[in-house]
Amino acid sequence: MLAAVLLIGWNSGCGNSTDGTSPASAISSAESLDARVIFHASDGHEAELKVEVARTEEERATGLMNREELDADSGMIFVWDKPVRGGFWMKDTYIPLSIAFIAEGGAIVDIQEMKAQDPTVHVSKKPYIYAVEANKAWFADHGIKIGDRAEFIDG
Repeated sequence: MLAAVLLIGWNSGCGNSTDGTSPASAISSAESLDARVIFHASDGHEAELKVEVARTEEERATGLMNREELDADSGMIFVWDKPVRGGFWMKDTYIPLSIAFIAEGGAIVDIQEMKAQDPTVHVSKKPYIYAVEANKAWFADHGIKIGDRAEFIDG
């Protein structure tokens, strides 16, 4: 069951900026990873990622920028109000990441690999309301594919 509805626009860094402005500051590293995303693969196995939640425009614009590392099973989920097709880029993001775009019903509609500090804009093939970033190849390493399902557990 999805507990929240998410919206994403064009990103500055590996976060989001709907107005194209630069992010103001990084999300505090002291902020706890109190949410989880459980990925349900089509073959029946599950993989869990502990996530920071980016809900505000500032948090989405900053994302995981300026971070030197990310724990193995940790990441960030971007949360908005309605489906969108905005993009992500890796400006000022020092760690390579994977991103999964998740539709309103919880289906993964796209997964992409993103290179550190690469200005390429990564846009989902379909509209989405959640975007989950994890370390490079996390989804592939855990057998998570397009069409699999995700469950966001907040708190």
